[in-house]
Amino acid sequence: MKLVSLQSPYAGDINRNTEYAWRALHHSIMLGEAPFASHLLYGLLLDDSNPHERKIGLSCDHAFLAKCDIVAVYNDFGVSAGMEEAIDLAHKLGIQIDLRYIGAQ
Repeated sequence: MKLVSLQSPYAGDINRNTEYAWRALHHSIMLGEAPFASHLLYGLLLDDSNPHERKIGLSCDHAFLAKCDIVAVYNDFGVSAGMEEAIDLAHKLGIQIDLRYIGAQ
């Protein structure tokens, strides 16, 4: 089973984006992967509007991402700044990047 860093938008319409992240997690699991969507966990614990706490959350995400086989970028609502950082890091580390669409609702 491959470890997957799941990337999807969080800020902005948090309710819509949280629902979308849950759908993306389900999609990844159904592909036989072991995904982690750090923004769902860290979004509950850290204040994304606080630059210091946001930086901590991104650092935690990047530490996990570095151990993954795949970075899955769920792209139905576009790519956020945080997602761009994850994509850049995956490129630097040579980690497979999958752009995915599951149908925005």
